Amino acid sequence: MSIPSRLSPEKADEFMSFILEKVCSLTGNASCAIKSASRKWSLMYARYIFFDVATKFHIKPSKAVTFIGRNRTLMYPYKQAVNDLYDVNAQFRVDCNVVYESTFEHFDCDYGRT
Repeated sequence: MSIPSRLSPEKADEFMSFILEKVCSLTGNASCAIKSASRKWSLMYARYIFFDVATKFHIKPSKAVTFIGRNRTLMYPYKQAVNDLYDVNAQFRVDCNVVYESTFEHFDCDYGRT
């Protein structure tokens, strides 16, 4: 299955649901907790992983942020936080790659990896 640069809304929701499920299993958080208003670091970390992996699969940043219950204006701080975490936190890169690879394999994507 190839992923077009613009996913249909149904396919995007399917991708985001699967990504959120993988993030929950990796971080040990419940999906309702990730979608809550809490700013605990473990939940923010899970949201950043979700945001990074979702945008790698060509899901609009505003759609990814609203899927986890945040205001769409937070997509810019999320982008900045993900970039900062990539620079300084090796474990964050590993965790993002684990979720990305499992999503890639689950949907049997046939386009080149980044």
